[in-house]
Amino acid sequence: MNSTNVVKHLTLKEINKLVSEYQKSVKMYRKLIFIRMLYQGIPVSKACSKLGITEVCGYKWLWAWNENGPHSLKPGDRSGRTPRVNIERLGNFIEKAPDLLKSEKLLSDFIASNFHVKYSRRQIARISHTLKVTLSTNLNHHHKELDVHRNYDLMN
Repeated sequence: MNSTNVVKHLTLKEINKLVSEYQKSVKMYRKLIFIRMLYQGIPVSKACSKLGITEVCGYKWLWAWNENGPHSLKPGDRSGRTPRVNIERLGNFIEKAPDLLKSEKLLSDFIASNFHVKYSRRQIARISHTLKVTLSTNLNHHHKELDVHRNYDLMN
């Protein structure tokens, strides 16, 4: 595929206007520069090389542009999939049973038995962060007992 396969949804002047509008949005700016290069007859491989992106990425951008125009290049919602554990519900359990926070294992086992999900230590740390609870490993104990510190909002 070469630059002649780019669908010209806009004029080059309109592309240049969008480029100047999106200078502060690096992701959108790079994509528009890429499309402008294709409008100017630069092959996809050379445009990709100049921007430091892979050809696979370049063809994805070109395909998106050809399908839906400039709006398809805007970064979308990257929030990921819906969590398997309802954090608000978990927080309510923890408020009623703060002993769950005495160790990483207790919290992990509780989540596994009540939500039917087995999480890694890293994910348990992320969940505790979301709940504004810091689980810190006590290095003096080999069994990895955890100290619990609540982060209270000083604004309350």
